[in-house]
Amino acid sequence: MQFDWDDANILHLARHGITPGEAEEAIRNGSVILESQTVNGEQRLTEVGETAIGRTITLITVDRDGQIRAITGWDATRFERLAYLEAISDWS
Repeated sequence: MQFDWDDANILHLARHGITPGEAEEAIRNGSVILESQTVNGEQRLTEVGETAIGRTITLITVDRDGQIRAITGWDATRFERLAYLEAISDWS
């Protein structure tokens, strides 16, 4: 799983208090897709995942040339956290 990072998305996530490492952890740890929509011809996913220390974050991602690019992110809302927990409990 490859990620696409540059100054633009690193700085945008930083404004929301999220590091690239946290974004990658949340996705690699088994994120849950809550929504998919097409914007400017790209499929954007709203994903919720958990970091190694248990921080639950929501990310908007796109697949560009086989790489995952995090567009933005934030601490998961109560609704997003509950949807994530419900989805992962279904995996068990």
